[in-house]
Order: sequence, then C-alpha cells, then structure tokens
Amino acid sequence: MLQGTFAAYEKVSDLYQFVKDNLVHEEISFELIRSGGECLSEMNATLAEAKLTPASILNFKVSQAPPALLTGEMSFLKPEILALVKNVDVSK
Repeated sequence: MLQGTFAAYEKVSDLYQFVKDNLVHEEISFELIRSGGECLSEMNATLAEAKLTPASILNFKVSQAPPALLTGEMSFLKPEILALVKNVDVSK
C-alpha cells in the first residue's frame, strides 16, 4: 500500500507522478483505478473535479512491467519506501 496526502486543487497528474516517484522502475506502465473500475485518465482535472476529495482509495493496475516484478520476485516499490511499512495487529 502507498499512501499520500494531497490538496483538492492538485491534479490527477500529480497522483500519477507521486506513484511513479515511489516505483522501483519509473518506466513501469500503470493506471490508477477507482473502486468502480473506472481509470483516472483526465490528467488535468483537479482532485476535486475528479471527485477524489475528501478521501479516496485507488487501485494500481500494471499495464507493462519487467517479468521479475510481475512474478513477485521484486517489489514494485523502492526499498526505502518498503522500509517504512509497518505491520498492523488486527487481533486487538
């Protein structure tokens, strides 16, 4: 999971850049998908215009990536981002 905080006036393209900046390979081709299955494709729309405010969860869909990523041998995220991952104890 990758989490970010954005202002309502930021653009959909800023979301894509945020994800790209955290990928181990920036050339990975991907889409960001709403929970209903719609791809966020209007890059110049603000997050408010795209109805992503006040909060949204998006899915990451890979179009093309190196085989090691697709088989799970490597993570999509940079090692320094993975180092920040914390396990959550849901039994409490």
